[in-house]
Amino acid sequence: MWYNDLGFYENPFDANASHKLVSYEGIIDDVLYNISAGNIIFIEGKEGTGKTSVLKKAIQKFMGRGKVAYIECEKEKSLNIEEVLKGKNSLIERLFKKMPAGMIVLMDDIAELDKKNTERVKYFYDQNYIKSIVFAGESYAKANFSESLKDRIKAVIKINELKDYEAIDILNSRLGDKKLISDDIAREIFERTDRNPKRFLNACEELCKKISETKEPSVTIDHVNSMYPHAQKKEQPEKLKKNIAKKKSKEEENPQKLNVIYEEDIAERYY
Repeated sequence: MWYNDLGFYENPFDANASHKLVSYEGIIDDVLYNISAGNIIFIEGKEGTGKTSVLKKAIQKFMGRGKVAYIECEKEKSLNIEEVLKGKNSLIERLFKKMPAGMIVLMDDIAELDKKNTERVKYFYDQNYIKSIVFAGESYAKANFSESLKDRIKAVIKINELKDYEAIDILNSRLGDKKLISDDIAREIFERTDRNPKRFLNACEELCKKISETKEPSVTIDHVNSMYPHAQKKEQPEKLKKNIAKKKSKEEENPQKLNVIYEEDIAERYY
């Protein structure tokens, strides 16, 4: 494998590998504290800023007693929280048979979650089936929350955009003592990936694959220019509108499905 050729035992950019979330320590501590306290909270941040990674840390902390369920909504408008919790074979009975209280529910990408479902999940929280709820999305203000649910939310934890040096720290924590990408090159990659942590790490992975193939010692600006040109031609407004309409039509024909992961499945997907 390319990462073995570069001296790594595992892919340093693998999302499932065990890596410390540099610059997120305070956020993780806040989330874990609120879960332990039995609170409902909201994690707010733009796409790719690390919301899901923070939720993974919560799973890692609290898994082991059949009490954690992660729900990835993915803009699924037909989602029914009650059905998710009950499931085809009375999952609520299966989940709560041995432990009738104390469920931790993590709900990711909640942009399209409607008020009916937020009221359902609030009901299960009020009935003590759920100990804590963590919502994650791009905007708390735009979430379809009723006033009664907003009253129960104890904290809105915001993930701010990373600074250059924080992105470099994250990269260096992945690469260790192997200086495959210099700080200056990393800073340039970060800019060209719109300062988005997820895209930044994906780009660094692709560039490391490239130098593995070419047997070069490190990533150069020529590699970056080749794979991630600095100037990108912007689409004309009319063309952009057509592309958006085409994408929307395609999504309606093939709606994204709800992804629900219960604790017994976590080991396969999360660290």
